[in-house]
Amino acid sequence: MPFVGAFCMDCFSKQNLVEVQDKSMEITLCSRCLRIKSGSAWVDFAPALVEALVLRKSKSPYPLSARMSFTRGKHFIDVKAEFHLKAEGNDVVQEKRFQIPFAKTLCLDCSREAGGYKEAIVQIRGDDERRVERVLHLLETALEGKTFWKTEFKKTGGVDLTAGNKHAVLSAVRSLKKPFSTSHKLMGVRNGKKVFLVTVLMEI
Repeated sequence: MPFVGAFCMDCFSKQNLVEVQDKSMEITLCSRCLRIKSGSAWVDFAPALVEALVLRKSKSPYPLSARMSFTRGKHFIDVKAEFHLKAEGNDVVQEKRFQIPFAKTLCLDCSREAGGYKEAIVQIRGDDERRVERVLHLLETALEGKTFWKTEFKKTGGVDLTAGNKHAVLSAVRSLKKPFSTSHKLMGVRNGKKVFLVTVLMEI
């Protein structure tokens, strides 16, 4: 039977070889859109992000890697981690189970959306209802994941799309490669800078 120092493998593997600092772990979760915070960005939940967090908070005197599985609950994530260590040429496996709590808040987009914040309006106008809807669909597809928006169909024809990020809107509109015009309305001052509402008119 192989030894690690003065210990046989059976006795050695029963020691606590991995310290998981789970008490210092938490994941910031937007309670509205359910995205999580990664650095300064809000992103969709991905197991790789949780795995990276666990590995950063796991300490061992030996080189380690891990395989993990997750069960996502309402208030926390249940983690089952199988740590693989290399101790003096010997493979050792230790299993840990713990929970990572969610710190719930609102991301910037959801906070702004809840407060009725807007930076841009796209007015799509035309007599052909199907064509208007097709352009709206293309625009919404281009905006997906970049900002929030809402739509309002007009009784007189056409549709208005109101969005929270003017840069995302202008980029999406340009990507459609269709004629448009813009106008700007001063909405106020934020952080010492003038804030303008951009209105984009697309006549199709």
